[in-house]
Amino acid sequence: MRHREGLHELLVRAGLTVVEDVRPGSLFPPEAGWRIARGIAAPGGAAREALDAVWWRRLADADGGFLVAVLGYRIGGNDSWWTRVRYAGGGMPELIGDLGFVALSLDGQVLLAEVPGADGPRVTALDRLPERLEEAAAAAGRETEVERAEVWAGVPGRPAWPLHCRVSRPGITTVVPPRRQVA
Repeated sequence: MRHREGLHELLVRAGLTVVEDVRPGSLFPPEAGWRIARGIAAPGGAAREALDAVWWRRLADADGGFLVAVLGYRIGGNDSWWTRVRYAGGGMPELIGDLGFVALSLDGQVLLAEVPGADGPRVTALDRLPERLEEAAAAAGRETEVERAEVWAGVPGRPAWPLHCRVSRPGITTVVPPRRQVA
C-alpha cells in the first residue's frame, strides 16, 4: 500500500492526476513495453527533444488519459500493473528525467518511454504499436536457420553448448547435453 502511495505521489508531482491502478489483463503488459523500450531506445540527448508535446498529445486520449508504469514501481513480476493517469496541462508531464517510465495510450497504439542506460537516459517513441509487433513477428517467422546462426555468431561471449531434449514419458522431458566428439 505504501509503495503504491509513493508512486501516486510521484505521479502527482509530475503533473498527472491518478485515475486508477489497472491490472494488465488483456492490455499490453508494462513489462513488455519496458522490454521494447530497452531494446530500441535512442540516446537521450537529441532524441529527448523528439519526445515533445506532440508525442504526448498523440499518447493521451481526448480527456488526457493514458497508462504509465514507472521503474521501481511495479514493473515486472506478479505485481506488474499500469496506473491510469490524466494530464490536463500544456506541454509535457514532468516524467522526463532519471526516473525511467513506460507510457501507453489507452488504445494500445502509442508507446513512449525513457529508460536508464549506461550513457544516460534513452528514449523511445512508437506509434502503430500492434502493427509494428505484427511486422516484427512476421519477419522473425521468415528468418532462416542460417540467418539466425549468423546473428547468434555475432553475439559476444562464449558460445553455449546446444541442448537436446529427450521425451522419456508423455509430459516429462529430460534435457541432455550433446556428446562431445573427440578429434
